[in-house]
Amino acid sequence: MSKMAPVLSFFKKRDDKSTDKEIIRENPCIDCSLCLEVCDKGLWPSILLEDIKSGRFDDSIKHGIDSCNDCGDCTAECPMSIPLFKYLRVGKVLSFYKGDKSGLIPILLELQSNFGYLPVDMLSHIAHFLNLTLGHIRSVASFYKTLRLTPPGRKHICICRGTACHISGAPRLTRETGKLLGINEGETSDDNEYTLDTVACVGCCALAPVITVNSETYGKMDTDKVKKLFKITAAKEEDRE
Repeated sequence: MSKMAPVLSFFKKRDDKSTDKEIIRENPCIDCSLCLEVCDKGLWPSILLEDIKSGRFDDSIKHGIDSCNDCGDCTAECPMSIPLFKYLRVGKVLSFYKGDKSGLIPILLELQSNFGYLPVDMLSHIAHFLNLTLGHIRSVASFYKTLRLTPPGRKHICICRGTACHISGAPRLTRETGKLLGINEGETSDDNEYTLDTVACVGCCALAPVITVNSETYGKMDTDKVKKLFKITAAKEEDRE
């Protein structure tokens, strides 16, 4: 019975005609239950969404958020196109913390590991959770080079600029790769295909110079090898399609 209490209070809230317009504006859920029907974990994503947006992370744990496997089926079936899986991912990250402001950096890193960047709409929930201003969180996120406020391209290229890579030609490799892609360091191509960044150290000094493309690492690189690499990755994507 206790597990159903938040569900019943949710429907009671939706039946309150005086606030219905405001609720619909903030949460366009129409209570169709399709998200519940497609969830192979038996979760009710729309209820978890309410828990997360209201900052009731203890309730989200009680309602089984840790069981979510990020499959995205709930979002795919939602007739209102609510990005349920985004909120569930944020909820899973925040459920491990207890509102301690010192957890900001680890929370941002975990969030970025889920999305590849820090969605601005998700940052507002972190601000509420840690009792910080959104401006403060944005300033922290923009200060650290590792953190991103914009989504990277489909192929996120990082060139190591550690000591071993630097003396092995990383600066020239960065310039030539930028020319090849038509972008500078820190930029994303217009077609959102490539993002070019540098990183302090990859940890593969014996393979210098090193670049990474998404989660793959490549060593002993030069311009010709980079060109061949891009052709290979493009061919692999064509085969998948």
